[in-house]
Amino acid sequence: MSLRPRPPSRLPQTHNRFAAALCHISRYNGRYALHLPKDTGLKTEELRLILDGRRDPSHTAAVRIWRAICKASGRDIPLEDLIRPYGEPFPTKYPCQLFACRCHPPWAWENDELKPEFQNTPAGTWTFEVPSSPH
Repeated sequence: MSLRPRPPSRLPQTHNRFAAALCHISRYNGRYALHLPKDTGLKTEELRLILDGRRDPSHTAAVRIWRAICKASGRDIPLEDLIRPYGEPFPTKYPCQLFACRCHPPWAWENDELKPEFQNTPAGTWTFEVPSSPH
């Protein structure tokens, strides 16, 4: 399953960077469906909807995902750096800053080559947010 964001079907209430954070954690990168449901107590389908931006997470779901990200990464990431009301900026501009890395997202690569649309994006300066649709 892809972690690429999809457009919401309704007006968004929040936007989140859970998928961007998961890309930085080896336990979840490319296989979050294996561990994240166990680590959060959330169903795989619910997580899929949240990470794809097709569902606005409940407060409980957002906190469970946030705690799993913090625990698996060993970092104390502020919740407001992962989910915000729609239209409000994140305090930290790039997800890489939260993980002290300089990378490109997994979908920036094809056959071990950086895709043309990422050639002018310096490592560590990418971002994406998933706007969520209300329940």
